[in-house]
Amino acid sequence: PRADGRRTEGGEFAVKRARRSGAPLCAFDGHARDVGRRSLVVTELRNSLRTAFLLAAVLPICTPAWSQTARQVAQSTFPSVVLIVMQDAQGQPIAQGSGFFVKADVIATNLHVIEGAAKGYAKLIGEKKQYEITGTVGIDVRHDLVLLNIPGAQGKPLVFNNSSDIGVGDEVYAVGNPLGLEGTFSEGIVSGVRKLDEDSVFQITAPISPGSSGGPVLDAHGRVIGVAAATFSGGQNLNFAIPSAYVVSLIARAQRRMGLSGTQTSSPEKSVLDNL
Repeated sequence: PRADGRRTEGGEFAVKRARRSGAPLCAFDGHARDVGRRSLVVTELRNSLRTAFLLAAVLPICTPAWSQTARQVAQSTFPSVVLIVMQDAQGQPIAQGSGFFVKADVIATNLHVIEGAAKGYAKLIGEKKQYEITGTVGIDVRHDLVLLNIPGAQGKPLVFNNSSDIGVGDEVYAVGNPLGLEGTFSEGIVSGVRKLDEDSVFQITAPISPGSSGGPVLDAHGRVIGVAAATFSGGQNLNFAIPSAYVVSLIARAQRRMGLSGTQTSSPEKSVLDNL
């Protein structure tokens, strides 16, 4: 009964009507309800859940990369990093640096690492086999970059990140061979993004030393965001990396192989590092 004493169309009358129609019954708040509509809702919910599970099954294919631990970044990167030893015409070592695979038989490094060299070789971290560096397939004097051809190698190319997304405070890792200490892995952050005319360089706190030049600088996902290039010996953690965007651009402009002897490093164009 309602507050005014009248009866609502519920109770026994509703039950009898529902029974005559053959519909299932459900008691709720003293009223008999038709649950046919509720059954429909349950069916739709099950279909929605089934769709959600199907989407979840394929979702990992298109989700963005998740951050890795420092150990995971190191383990996934080392197989792609090399120690570079450059020599004069007599086979005497004149320079040492680092590099990383951008193609199965092409490595990227700093141009100053090979300057004045007549020949050289690269070796994977922790391995003894040496791969002869037969020449260059790309040179970028402005950004102190070079691509080296090492036939016979089957290296694992590293993945690049869009360096325009990098900002101060981002976590980074540097991998290289400072002073010949193979597979040195250091951690830091981006401490500055320095604009030099139309160019830019990353200032990082991840320690680098002579021999680190040319090694990859990676983000928390293990993607290359730069190339270790320089450090100020008179400062503390004043290290610099060339953004990966310049490496990607150089790869797109790769040319036929040129010999190492007389590498064109005497170009009148200055390196962006000269402006630091």
